[in-house]
Amino acid sequence: MLPFRLSAAGERLHYVTAHKFLGVTLDARLSWRKHIACLEAKVSRWISVLRRIAGLRWSGDVKSLLAVHRALVRGTLTTSLPVLHGIPATSETNLQCLLSRSLSVCLGVPRPTDGRVVIAEAREAPVDALRFAESCRHYLRLLADHRRHPLLRKLASRTHCKTRSSLQLLKPRIQKFQVKAPLLPRTPPWAFPAFDLSFKIPGLNCKKRETSSCVLKRLATAMMCEKYEPHTPVFTDGSSTQASSSCAFMVPTQ
Repeated sequence: MLPFRLSAAGERLHYVTAHKFLGVTLDARLSWRKHIACLEAKVSRWISVLRRIAGLRWSGDVKSLLAVHRALVRGTLTTSLPVLHGIPATSETNLQCLLSRSLSVCLGVPRPTDGRVVIAEAREAPVDALRFAESCRHYLRLLADHRRHPLLRKLASRTHCKTRSSLQLLKPRIQKFQVKAPLLPRTPPWAFPAFDLSFKIPGLNCKKRETSSCVLKRLATAMMCEKYEPHTPVFTDGSSTQASSSCAFMVPTQ
């Protein structure tokens, strides 16, 4: 079958075997082979980074290496796993091997160790569990934030979709809930009353370091009792330098 001639603005559009859009590589047959190959290459680079920082005597502890693994390797996998339902068993095994290789580097175990043992020792979830959890998380987010999202209707209409069959296991466990729209405040922010700030303490006519702490406390307490008696006090403290700044506050319970 000959391809159709497509043009846009007088220019002919050429056909490609694969195209990358929003980080997802799409091929002509939607087999996800190109995307999985790009995913394997990217995860392999992150594993090489882990090997660089996982020395025998100078590397971080296992907890720190696992944190790097979750941020780099597992984060990269979970970004693409929700769309990788129904992939071939070979691709599934390759992704599982990548996950176990990264965990082997973090735990310091020999490379020929069984991947299932490594994943269990690191207390991590396998690829199929990560895919199911991420798919459920996205589905619940759409269900809670966008009750009439078009993706929900598409998932419900595609009966042969692998993602839909996975979500069928979750639906009986979802309790009924109502999504309430946020209420708009009656008073806009620019109409709020201005803050009554006091930059000076009455009776304090010198620097703080030249006055005893007892006198400072008495003057500050007297000012608060006279000027802010009907208000609830919120105590704050802060300091700033040329490179950084900090702030602390304490809100009373009553």
